Amino acid sequence: NDSVEDLAMTYLTTLQSIAYGTRHIVEELNAKDYKIDTLVLCGGLSKNQVFVQEMADCCQMKVLLPKEQEAVLLGAAMLGSVASNYYESIQASMSKMGKIGKVITPRLESKSFHEKKFNVFLKMYDHWRLYESIMECER
Repeated sequence: NDSVEDLAMTYLTTLQSIAYGTRHIVEELNAKDYKIDTLVLCGGLSKNQVFVQEMADCCQMKVLLPKEQEAVLLGAAMLGSVASNYYESIQASMSKMGKIGKVITPRLESKSFHEKKFNVFLKMYDHWRLYESIMECER
């Protein structure tokens, strides 16, 4: 069906799948002693309010948006400031040059839904890995 509602649902589930993929990566890193509890988004999708909120909801963590609209350019300037010895470290450069513009928090009312949907995502990921191993001999 190509109704507006179906297209909107396909769009939403695509955004959620990106967010669940991010959550999976974060959980794998945290299982290896990283301590990731906040996401910082920049670039084109960070300007999409639906994507940003879905990222917070699906990952169940705060999302920070930089104050600077062109954060990638600012990041390049930060690296340049360290390379030229203006700042002694990337952390020092970030603390002086970078500012948080917005904090998006996960909506608690969607937590149960996203926990269930993330479990479906993980099952689908496991199945994909199995199918990939079955087909590996054909490559």
